[in-house]
Amino acid sequence: MKSKEKLFDLFYENEMKAKSLNEDYDKVFLDIVNYVSRHQKDITKANILLSYVVDQMLEHQMNISDVNKLIDKGMKEYIHKVDKSIAYKEEIPKMKKFDFEKYTISGLWLTMCSYLVLLFVKEFLTDRYLIGFSIDLIVATVAMVVTFIGLKNHWNLIARYQLTRKPFIMEIAGIIVGLFITIMTLKSPFDVSFLILVITHLFSKKIFKSEIMK
Repeated sequence: MKSKEKLFDLFYENEMKAKSLNEDYDKVFLDIVNYVSRHQKDITKANILLSYVVDQMLEHQMNISDVNKLIDKGMKEYIHKVDKSIAYKEEIPKMKKFDFEKYTISGLWLTMCSYLVLLFVKEFLTDRYLIGFSIDLIVATVAMVVTFIGLKNHWNLIARYQLTRKPFIMEIAGIIVGLFITIMTLKSPFDVSFLILVITHLFSKKIFKSEIMK
């Protein structure tokens, strides 16, 4: 969206799609966002509605430059018409299933990458590298970036559905415990930090699923 003002919790996907609207369409879309945010308190339903709206606007924009022809009967009437065309009972479970799958895949990457970071910490403290300091550092740096991205994605998904922070806190705790175990077992040939991260991911995913599928 061209306006930097955040009117309410607009989903990232809708923000990205709205960036393709021209100035006239974007102005109307902002008015619609403002209206929907005041009249639809369910954030998920509001964003499903706005997703339909922005999709229609993008399609309409390709053929007709005048946005007023899309909302010829008025903005409120247009919103009401779109709202009535949406089967929320089907759309909401579909969205939740998609986001759960995204949470799971992101969690797997987060688990693997956070372990690579812990592995580098162990290598650094013992001065024994798998390939060499420079290469291992690059790998660990990339893994750390992916880990932070994964945590951010999980935080956004939890905020999206206004869930508890338990899954996120568990993941953070798992990384901290893994780091503690890595430091405490430097001389041990056994490394259980990866197991800790896997268990943490499984429990985090279980809590997220139980809350999002309510």
